[in-house]
Amino acid sequence: MSGYVKKVTIIAKKVADGVHNVSAATQQQFASMEEIASSATLLAKMAGGLQEQISKFKL
Repeated sequence: MSGYVKKVTIIAKKVADGVHNVSAATQQQFASMEEIASSATLLAKMAGGLQEQISKFKL
């Protein structure tokens, strides 16, 4: 019986380690997504400013 408990304990630890790794990866991915969103917002503002400047020229 104690052998089974030991195996279950080992498996539970492996599962917990896996969950921790997934959590860390998810947090890193979220941080990357926030950075991408921030960059996209800045790029949109820059594009708007450029469009405003270009609109002053008549072809």
